[in-house]
Amino acid sequence: MTDGGTIFLDEIAEMPLGTQARLLRVLENGEFIRVGSSKVQKTDVRVVAATNVNLLDRVQAGKFREDLYYRLNTVPITVPPLRERGDDIYLLFRKFTADFSEKHRVKPISLTPDAVRLLTRFRFPGNIRQLKNLAEQISVLELEREVDAARLTTYLPAVQTSLLPALLPGHGTGNDFSSYSERDILYRLLFDMRRDMTDLKKVVLELATGNRPATTDTQELLRQNSHLFNNLNEPAPYPARMAPPKTTAITCPPARLRRCG
Repeated sequence: MTDGGTIFLDEIAEMPLGTQARLLRVLENGEFIRVGSSKVQKTDVRVVAATNVNLLDRVQAGKFREDLYYRLNTVPITVPPLRERGDDIYLLFRKFTADFSEKHRVKPISLTPDAVRLLTRFRFPGNIRQLKNLAEQISVLELEREVDAARLTTYLPAVQTSLLPALLPGHGTGNDFSSYSERDILYRLLFDMRRDMTDLKKVVLELATGNRPATTDTQELLRQNSHLFNNLNEPAPYPARMAPPKTTAITCPPARLRRCG
């Protein structure tokens, strides 16, 4: 159906490696095989691909084929984020509010000079969609059609200075965890929790016994829960907190964490 036309592939960086190989065959030879068929068919299409990540970084990480990258990178078009568009932000805001007013037959929203400065300095992490939603939200809720900076501030979200819980390579611990799977990270978290629990048991045991004679109640409490303190001398799965393993194999933790996926 797309023969002789144009196909748009959004978020090309998320395409599985197996599908990338098939796409490369289409781009190189103009051939493909339908699902459930063994007949090779020819096609001639223009491919437009888009992504919001650096494909070269994906290539170096082994998650995107290098030959497919150079095959797609024939006419690259870089679209800067909204925060780098300067005065275009206010022009787009006026466009969205004008479209809304025309559609619903209301007076368009206007901004005071201080509100314009505030709008153009905002980073807009959601890019054009966030700006459009902001324009429509103000157009719906504001009774006064002229909005100043103080009123505009109530519609702008607080600036996020933290991107947690994202794992950034080389940040914080100095280790690169980008190559580990979610399962590896989950087991590391479980081992850290186990280590913290062991440390807590040691503190409780020291406070309970200490340098003074234990009372009858304390002795009875320790006797009834002695099983909780049996593993205090067991070696930790990892000698250092969140230290990367030397192999990718996962070692089953002892005792109650016996089951491994």
